[in-house]
Amino acid sequence: MAVTVLSCPMTAPPTPAESASGRGLPGELTLLIRDARIIDGAGGPSRTGDIGIAGDRIVAVEESLSMPARRVVDAAGRVACPGFIDLHSHVDLLVETYPRADGMLRQGATTLVTGNCGLSPFPTRTGESGWSSLADFADAVRSLPLAVNIAPLVGHGAIRSAAMSDPSARATSAELTKMAALTEQAMRDGAHGLSTGLIYDPGRFSTTDELVELASVVARYGGFYASHIRGEEDTLVEAVDEALTIGRTAGLAVQLSHHKAKRRRNWGRVDKTLRMVDDAVDAGMDVMLDNYPYTASSTSLWAYLPRWARKNDLLAIEGELPGELRTRLIRGMEERFPGCSAVEPVATDLNDLVIAQIGAPCHYSQYEGMRLAEAALKAEMTQADFVIELLLAGKAVQIIDHAMSEQDMLTVFAHPRCGVGSDARLIHPDIPGVPHPRNFGTFPRFISAVAPGLMSLEKAVFKCTGLPARRLGWTGRRGLLAPGLAADLLLFDPERLRDHSTFDDPKNYSTGLDLVIVNGQIAIESDEDTSAAAGCVLLTELAGDA
Repeated sequence: MAVTVLSCPMTAPPTPAESASGRGLPGELTLLIRDARIIDGAGGPSRTGDIGIAGDRIVAVEESLSMPARRVVDAAGRVACPGFIDLHSHVDLLVETYPRADGMLRQGATTLVTGNCGLSPFPTRTGESGWSSLADFADAVRSLPLAVNIAPLVGHGAIRSAAMSDPSARATSAELTKMAALTEQAMRDGAHGLSTGLIYDPGRFSTTDELVELASVVARYGGFYASHIRGEEDTLVEAVDEALTIGRTAGLAVQLSHHKAKRRRNWGRVDKTLRMVDDAVDAGMDVMLDNYPYTASSTSLWAYLPRWARKNDLLAIEGELPGELRTRLIRGMEERFPGCSAVEPVATDLNDLVIAQIGAPCHYSQYEGMRLAEAALKAEMTQADFVIELLLAGKAVQIIDHAMSEQDMLTVFAHPRCGVGSDARLIHPDIPGVPHPRNFGTFPRFISAVAPGLMSLEKAVFKCTGLPARRLGWTGRRGLLAPGLAADLLLFDPERLRDHSTFDDPKNYSTGLDLVIVNGQIAIESDEDTSAAAGCVLLTELAGDA
């Protein structure tokens, strides 16, 4: 099938009065879906009816439509709902190579919020990989056969790296001024907000005052502050307090990314952090959070080194690490993970880690998919030594950390202000490694396995559609099934919608989707990819958003 690339903005919708009277509707529909169980994404009860689509818009949602259509689909009572909006993804980091975002598209995600955790491919310094601005990035992505919509945030880590001569230092007044200018440019280019990754280089070297300064710029443009907070383990409460302080001081909405409490000793602390969210909302703040339906996270192994250890500094050392530096590294790791430097195998927090992907092929590649403690034992090394050598040889190492409790995960999802975010990045089976199953199964797993014990299907769909659309300020545009809105929608039987991605065998697409429609074009039909590429880069009104 030929690939068709559409660009935003979309065609003008009929007014509500025109839609209600039938005036302004096209003479022929592109697609008519009959007899669907319509879950409109607002959280209310479902109803039976028909949906009319013309071009890239929903033009009618009624009990019965009598209009000519190029194609009619008999839903036979299956669910029709808005396409899922992924509040937290990293697909922009690989979008040039995988513009279909296959793993996400095949689980019903039609729109992906990108640039999270402080990681966006813009802005960059001249000559570095990536794009100098959001405008350049958006232009490049529009030229791709993009199958999903992308809604970008600008990453604080990218801003810091572009503005500072040493991004791991404290920002000077001049550097902070430059960071503010880069933030403002990204917002003027159409970014939806600013993200931070405060356990990663270089975000972890920032101060709260720096973040307030940049968040204040975002606030002037109506954006929000999305944060991978400064700690999700022993300092969870303090880290949530910092994020709320930034939002309150700067005067903007806060999004707590992939909210969780890591390590057994901290399980249950989400009860306190969710009360903090409620208190902030009661005080007038706009605070939301997102989560994924798994009890394991995934991130870079570099984040498990002592907090003073800088990735670029260590990778710049040629040959063996100086003895005193290695001793200091091991001492710092021992402080974080008591027992990890012991010769005899000891159970530490590192035992929760699985080696998911090693960036540079090396001797340690044989350990992909293995528990870190098991790999260290097999390599006849202490856990601390193994981590150091693996990082130096593998350069970029992704791990899966089985550190959360199921009850906490359910508690977070049950919160009325929690939406769904996959944290997906490795979204194609061709990508090496043993990635987290969330890259292929987040939304079907939530809908079919997690939500049924917590809420109605209508409320579950709301957490995947209307709620994230509210965060993005898309009222009257996307996230609901209503006349005039973008024709991003799904058709599926809830009894058949399933994820097939597991920790042992993750590279399996989800199934059970009869239709995935992106901007009016059918991208997935009966679980098969049609090659239609109707995705858009969705920017704010400042840049002419759809």
